[in-house]
Amino acid sequence: MHIFFNMYALFIFGPILENVWGPKRFFIFYMVCGLGAALTHESVIFFQYHHLIQSLTPENLQVVLNEGTAYFHQGKVFTDPDMQSLQILLNTPTVGASGAIFGFCLHSVFFPEYSVNTSYSSDANKSQIPGSGIRRPRISSCDNTTGKQYCTCCSPGGMLFGYILIRYWRKTTNTLY
Repeated sequence: MHIFFNMYALFIFGPILENVWGPKRFFIFYMVCGLGAALTHESVIFFQYHHLIQSLTPENLQVVLNEGTAYFHQGKVFTDPDMQSLQILLNTPTVGASGAIFGFCLHSVFFPEYSVNTSYSSDANKSQIPGSGIRRPRISSCDNTTGKQYCTCCSPGGMLFGYILIRYWRKTTNTLY
């Protein structure tokens, strides 16, 4: 379902931004947001990993590193909370485009009057999408140790990198497109 809504957002917002910026600038924006989200994710993983290895004894760390993957593929997890968190952190892949898609949420800065049909009924319920009206992630739960396959810090990371890029474009060109 998560991937479906990512693709739906790309379908809704992508053509608008591509028509305004052109395909080259749109592609650059999409890639910078996606790579920025990936960098944010890797930074979160790095700090979580170092926090967890400091809380484990060298013996327990070796057990997780040597046997954790095999146990994980068998559906087993360690009972010690720190060992379990490290095992899940090391063995759960995170793949997605949420960070790049979340950068599109900045479109409301450029198109504040744009509305999106949120209903399929005949009396369409249109809702304005101001920057703060878009579903906000829980930034306080930047955590990838629970086994979920997305990191809640990545999407705001993509938005941050998109914002920085747009600010850069505004400084270096007369128009944004």
